Amino acid sequence: PDSNPDSNPDSNPDSNPDNRQVSNPDSNLARVSPVRRVMGRSATGTGLEERENWVLQMAREVFSDCRNVNAKRCYSHPDPKPRRNTAHWLSNSSSGCLTVESAVSSGKINAVSRSIRFSICIAIVYSFQFGEAAAPGAKPRPRDTVKVSTTHEKIIEGALKYLASKQKSNGSWGESSEERRHPVAITGYTLIAFQSAGNLPGEGPYGKHVKKGMDYLLNVMGPDGIYGAHASGQYMYAHGIATIALAELYGQTRSRAIRPKLERAIKLIIASQNAQGGWRYRPLVRDADISVTVLQVVALRAAKNGGIDVPQRTIDKAVKYVKACHHSSSGGFSYQPGSGPGYARTAAAIYSLQVCGLYEDPLVKKGSKYLEVNHRNTHQWYVYGNFYATPAQYMIGGETWEKWYKIVADTVVRDVKTQGSIYYWDKHARGGVGPIYTTSVFTTMLAMPYHYIPLYQR
Repeated sequence: PDSNPDSNPDSNPDSNPDNRQVSNPDSNLARVSPVRRVMGRSATGTGLEERENWVLQMAREVFSDCRNVNAKRCYSHPDPKPRRNTAHWLSNSSSGCLTVESAVSSGKINAVSRSIRFSICIAIVYSFQFGEAAAPGAKPRPRDTVKVSTTHEKIIEGALKYLASKQKSNGSWGESSEERRHPVAITGYTLIAFQSAGNLPGEGPYGKHVKKGMDYLLNVMGPDGIYGAHASGQYMYAHGIATIALAELYGQTRSRAIRPKLERAIKLIIASQNAQGGWRYRPLVRDADISVTVLQVVALRAAKNGGIDVPQRTIDKAVKYVKACHHSSSGGFSYQPGSGPGYARTAAAIYSLQVCGLYEDPLVKKGSKYLEVNHRNTHQWYVYGNFYATPAQYMIGGETWEKWYKIVADTVVRDVKTQGSIYYWDKHARGGVGPIYTTSVFTTMLAMPYHYIPLYQR
């Protein structure tokens, strides 16, 4: 019943609150109650995203008589503008958002009708959550008590303002000489920073900057899936991070402009995996290392989450390679199998394992402890390592995440630079690369409690 995934969400009749008929009325599911309909689709193994779409559709149906919901400020969201495919009701009893797309127009609701409809909606949401909780081996993420403080929120807003001011006319980013050598990679990191605070193409305070950066990545990609000139575009670090950024954007927008080029980038990754399951600097089937491998496997997973065809065996082989880099005596991970462990390598490894669904793997827990013991901001690759370490500990959640966020937030805030309302970080050690890269990574870290990046949601 769902429309083509390549279709423009704005042209989808389901996105219009006035179009509340069930898609495909001839289906058996269309002739049963909304709750049974969602439960039936869950039972047939329908994917998470498709079930989410059905929950939204059913919520629109059961609230079709709802009018004039009290307009209050969206809870802890810097941009109250409603998003496509997200809810926006506002509670009469609190400042929190209960949302289903945009709020509806004025009128009154019969009390009995409202009670029945609200009960149905609760049942829909409950059945959806129950279906997810019942998945084999899928433990819910521990309750998150970490919030973005007023101070951190001010820094995040100032950092995004800085990044927006530094965007090039072609949509890319890069200030230092090293950043300018790798505009594809730096643009990828910067787009993820904007997404971490809820900005999407054309949506949010920096929607136009995200759109321009996205267009840059799409425009520089060649027919072979390589970003930019072959001299720099084959650098698989850049390929991985740029593809992650595009995959996350595609998953949230279903942009027809993104999909064909995202598929090219993914095909290149799949074709260049070596026999052990890893990747190296160039898209050639040769040797491998964990740092390049992690970016490719996460790009594959992000694309798969968005509905792009990725062979599961490719991801399974990559996971096998990452596990082969485990350093058993320390609990950390090495650059290549048999070498010594390191902070950034360990962070990258457990991050990729969790993104691939191995949240409870014993190696993840050992790697997390390794990071706690070895956290020092004097690490040569501290910025690079924490691009992985912070979401890795976030996905573990609970007390581990609470402790980690306080440590890294306090550490990076001490080094932030200010110019009026603008906040930014200078290059940090050798691994800092430059101010755009460092600011993008540290902003993403601070904004993690906003829960905006789908890839990191358990």
